[in-house]
Amino acid sequence: METVLSLDPDLTVLSYILDKEYEEASKISPVVVFDGALPMKERFPIIADIVGKKAEAEQLLANYNHKAEAMWNNLRDSGKLAAGETAVVLQYFWNRSMYVMKTGGLAELLYQPAGFAMDAKVKTLEPNSGPYIEVAEEAIHETLIGDHLFVLYTGDKEAKKSFDELVKSPLWKSLPAVKNGNVHFMEDKWNNNDMMTSGMLLDEFPKVISP
Repeated sequence: METVLSLDPDLTVLSYILDKEYEEASKISPVVVFDGALPMKERFPIIADIVGKKAEAEQLLANYNHKAEAMWNNLRDSGKLAAGETAVVLQYFWNRSMYVMKTGGLAELLYQPAGFAMDAKVKTLEPNSGPYIEVAEEAIHETLIGDHLFVLYTGDKEAKKSFDELVKSPLWKSLPAVKNGNVHFMEDKWNNNDMMTSGMLLDEFPKVISP
């Protein structure tokens, strides 16, 4: 809060509240609270309305939706994506922990109506914290279910080392997506769930799925 105070804001926007944040922030400036866990398409208009940019946000979202639809159509027309194909998103961290992502960033793009489907088993998985569904290495066959597997990785050297060990394991090599050559690796910066990243992802994603 000392940093917020030093910035002398006209407005403070909180996407969640912990302890006495609202009370403390209210002593510095007017405060507006919104649900930061909302999907980008729902959250972005709320933020825009708060700062008086509702019309601009509507135009940006319209442009995004048009570009996303065109991207998916191009992938289908070029044979890179077939109707009914499924996909799953795996986030891999430096400490060897793994999580399936059903919402947020990349998942929001994949599971658009014109995009990939989500396997029925994956749909039943419940998050442990926020959007994260923890995956045990011995249970990857029960959770990494999809025609395509998208792996989000960090730039940490330890994460790369431990992940290199995982992909050499018989368990990993026997995954259907791995055997069919449908594993796609992406830096986890593409999992940020903001309008700017989401827009740039539309240019990046075709390169990932069809290198």
